[in-house]
Amino acid sequence: MRGLGFSPNRRSPRIFRAGVEAPPELATLAKDTVSTLAKLGIEPESRAYSPHLTLARIKKPQGLAPFYGKVEELGNPDFGSFEADRFFLYQSTLKTGGSVYTKLKEYML
Repeated sequence: MRGLGFSPNRRSPRIFRAGVEAPPELATLAKDTVSTLAKLGIEPESRAYSPHLTLARIKKPQGLAPFYGKVEELGNPDFGSFEADRFFLYQSTLKTGGSVYTKLKEYML
């Protein structure tokens, strides 16, 4: 994991994220997931696949200049690495107080 950024971009941020440098197999898994979901009638994501770890969601982007300054001071931090041997399927339920995540299934890699 390396680097910090904003999505979709700094001028109109919705999330603050850390970058994930992943092997090609992760992109293949994402592509296969999209294909399988399409067969179930779920529309594919219009944005390009970009592995990341969401650190914060930004509801109101006003007053972020001091935060942007601190992020720039950090440069391109390296958060280390790890090897994943499994992943989990979660259901995300949006609520007024925030999202509720429910683990549905575990998959071994």
